[in-house]
Amino acid sequence: MKISEILKNRKVTVSFEVFPPKEWSKIENTKAVVEEMAKSDPAFMSVTYGAAGTRTGFTTEIARAIKDCGITPLSHLTCLTSTKDKIDSVLDAITIAYEEGARTPDYIIKTINSQREKPQRRPRFA
Repeated sequence: MKISEILKNRKVTVSFEVFPPKEWSKIENTKAVVEEMAKSDPAFMSVTYGAAGTRTGFTTEIARAIKDCGITPLSHLTCLTSTKDKIDSVLDAITIAYEEGARTPDYIIKTINSQREKPQRRPRFA
């Protein structure tokens, strides 16, 4: 569900924000925290983006875990140090990754790199 619809349909909303771990080895612990937070039935959960886009796959993986808990995920995208082409590429990769059920940051990075020369696909925003 779109965030705008959630906000329209509820008088009061509570949401949580999750920060991806700095190391892939800690991703399972972060997913466990997401599962515990989801038990509180937030309207949605947002997940931040790695500094300067360094942890795109981590953000996508946590957003997927949020979705797997039945909660609407909201992924941040940091654009400050990125070019328009880089932003387009990341959006395309995230869209494809979600459609294909990507589970690892390596897959996301490979998808980002492979999309640089392909026609762009646009996600539907909240």
